[in-house]
Amino acid sequence: MKYFFLIFFLLISNHLLCQSIVTGNVIDNTGKPIEDANIIIMGKDAHIITYSASDDKGFFEIKFTAPLDSIVIKVSVVGYESKEKKVSGTSQFIKFMLAEHSTELPTVIVKEKAIAQDGDTTSYLVQTFTGKTDRVIGDVLAKLPGIEIDESSGQIKFNGKAISHYYIDGLDLLEDRYNIANRSIPADLVDKVQILENYQDIKLFDSLKTSREPALNIKLKNKARNHFIGKAKIGLGVAPLLLDDELTGLQFNKAFQLISAYKNNNAGGVLANELSQNITTQRVGDRSEQNGKEEIINKIVSSPLDISSKRYLFNNTHMAYFNLLKVLPNTAQLKFNGSYLNDNATSENLFQSNYNLLGGQQINFTEKNKGFINTNTLEGNLFYTINKKSFYLKNTAALKLDYTKEIGATENPALVIQNLKNPFYDHSNNLILHLPFRKKILSIDSKINYSSAPQILAVEPGQFVETFNQSIPYEKLIQNAS
Repeated sequence: MKYFFLIFFLLISNHLLCQSIVTGNVIDNTGKPIEDANIIIMGKDAHIITYSASDDKGFFEIKFTAPLDSIVIKVSVVGYESKEKKVSGTSQFIKFMLAEHSTELPTVIVKEKAIAQDGDTTSYLVQTFTGKTDRVIGDVLAKLPGIEIDESSGQIKFNGKAISHYYIDGLDLLEDRYNIANRSIPADLVDKVQILENYQDIKLFDSLKTSREPALNIKLKNKARNHFIGKAKIGLGVAPLLLDDELTGLQFNKAFQLISAYKNNNAGGVLANELSQNITTQRVGDRSEQNGKEEIINKIVSSPLDISSKRYLFNNTHMAYFNLLKVLPNTAQLKFNGSYLNDNATSENLFQSNYNLLGGQQINFTEKNKGFINTNTLEGNLFYTINKKSFYLKNTAALKLDYTKEIGATENPALVIQNLKNPFYDHSNNLILHLPFRKKILSIDSKINYSSAPQILAVEPGQFVETFNQSIPYEKLIQNAS
């Protein structure tokens, strides 16, 4: 038994003789202790033996058992220079004084996904899909997977469903005339395009009713916010002088948005499409469809040609619009959308048909058509909306004045001239109110409308003489409707 204890004490003593303890402290130039400094003890070939860190008083203690003649102690911490000391491998106290030193961190590049899905929200990173020729956000939208834009109307669909709302940074500035945004907002000002599926815009209905139509939100970059942005385009051509000009003003703040523009084109561009109403589903507070213009009398026109209108349409169009939204202190929104369109369009075409009959007989039919349309429309809409979880209110006051004149001349071979005047006047006020009432919702809807559509069509010379004038030729046939 005594030999066992002898061997045990020999091993313990040998272990204690081989163990070294290095203590010390780490301070700065002013004598202030440095906390959380890394202390590393290394042997030959920079092999790490052990490590520790300084406490809140800058003190450290490291124990190691490696039988080394010499060691290297390295001290490092962010914001200070690093120091190394080569010392003996015995127990000792070492003091480190570090000077302040800026540390340059390596460059880190964070790449976002081109398309990201978060619940019912699909986000597209616009810069990933933007090409060199893409000038406005509408050019980029047409490239996004799942999104399609109708070339004629500009209507946007996601997975085959028309969008119900078009937001800019979460605010519905343009209602159903979002073509204005698509053709006005520069693509380089947009960070992301977000599709919100199953979106319910009325907060009161949020937990009660789910919409099946998707909504679209344009998320702007920081450089697009909090200052006025102006942009201009000047286009000149021949024959004899073609113009395609525009001047646009934009401003986007957290509680204020503005899109305004003046555009002029006489090179076959159809600017009126920019003012198209593109929401197909009837939404709460929308104007009734029956308030639209009804053309009771129509002049005869030729069939549309299966080529671009720029090839045969000669126009001179002036268009201006002003769209403003202000978020009031009570979170209500006051919004005005106004537009004016003056368009003079002239078209000319000729149709020729040749029929070869049995026996060599031929029938040739030729028809020439000339048309002129002068359009003058002025529209204004004023919206006041309160959208809270406690109640919903939307009032829409609208005014539309439309002074349109059309002249058509058809020769086949006799010449017939048609002169049509079909102005339209409309004034309306729509109010919708939703209130919670005894665990139910009370809805109040008020519509006030006045519209007038007097129309006159004059045809020269008088037609259908057998029916209208006892087979006696007469100068003019006039139709009146109102």
